[in-house]
Amino acid sequence: MGKFGFLEANAVCLIILGFIVFEIRTRADQRFENILFSSLLSTVCIMLLSASFRLACDGVAGTFCYWANVISSAVFYAVSGYASALWLLFLAMESWNIKKKRPPLPLRYLPVLPILFLAVISLCSIWTGWVFSVSPDTNIRTHGPLHLVEPLVTYTFFVASAILLVVKIARRRFARGEIHVRVLFIILQAASGLVHAVVPSTSTVWLALSISLILLYIEMQTKQISQDGLTGINNRRSFDNYLSMLFREDRKDGLFLMMCDVDLFKTINDRYGHIEGDEALCTTARILKEQCHHHGGRGVYLSRYGGDEFAIVCSLETDESMLQLKQNLEAAFRAYNDSKEKPYKLQLSIGLAKTEPGMQDMRALIMKADAALYEEKKQHHQAAR
Repeated sequence: MGKFGFLEANAVCLIILGFIVFEIRTRADQRFENILFSSLLSTVCIMLLSASFRLACDGVAGTFCYWANVISSAVFYAVSGYASALWLLFLAMESWNIKKKRPPLPLRYLPVLPILFLAVISLCSIWTGWVFSVSPDTNIRTHGPLHLVEPLVTYTFFVASAILLVVKIARRRFARGEIHVRVLFIILQAASGLVHAVVPSTSTVWLALSISLILLYIEMQTKQISQDGLTGINNRRSFDNYLSMLFREDRKDGLFLMMCDVDLFKTINDRYGHIEGDEALCTTARILKEQCHHHGGRGVYLSRYGGDEFAIVCSLETDESMLQLKQNLEAAFRAYNDSKEKPYKLQLSIGLAKTEPGMQDMRALIMKADAALYEEKKQHHQAAR
């Protein structure tokens, strides 16, 4: 990539990232992870802008170009550690699924010392030349004796980010589409690191990170369409589309539907409050997700149907396999209740239905599962009296 090609690519990424930052900042939803993501985007914009200025001005005669080269270089080196640390922090927040909370204290403060050290020596380099120096005569930037501090700090955070992603991918914490974006980040960072080693002036690592962030934002927007905002699993719209697709493509043979309802959920809300009720729904979704993953993986589709109801669509070979999943779910909730994590118990009523020959409408399958759910819920209420 030539000098002008690099500047054009930077400009395109700056426009796109700037638009995304504006869109996030003007939302009503200002959760910590959204603020963190927009801060990361803003910092990368600073990196792209300073990289563009220092490349454009390097070696160009004139007082303005000289100071633009000096200041942009100082900003570039000073901010690089902070930008890479923000990327690691965002991935850590995403990996540990910390919602509406700040990260643990060690995660917030351990990276501060190398970031501050790099920022201080970079800004002081305007006068000392520790990290870089610019000749007033030629306006050419050269490395200082402490120049290696910048790639050491920056790439330490990037390598930690890549390791974190590899571990999470190995543990199958991502859906298939999410894995592609994460793997692409690792490939782009490795490739850009090699390019930067050969042509240090281009700083393609930030261009690569920009592309990763844009793809990640597209993925996040796609998730909002199909994902339940509270529990993180598929939402009702996604469920309707999935089940409709199975019937439309005549893939309904051996198809099971399990409708699940949290028993006495209103009591949890009334006695412990709606925040605790939301946590109960998230716990229910987590247990369901774990059991569905262990039982069938891609052959089992979990969604929040609405309120305290959840739906599981299964393409399984035998009735026994479906009954085994039902028993596993019941055992998992019994184990959770035995742990006594909460003062209340979580118990599901489960209605199970299977497609029948000649069944052409998904509503018939849903009604059949609803009827079975009603019967089991009635039995649970009678047993509780």
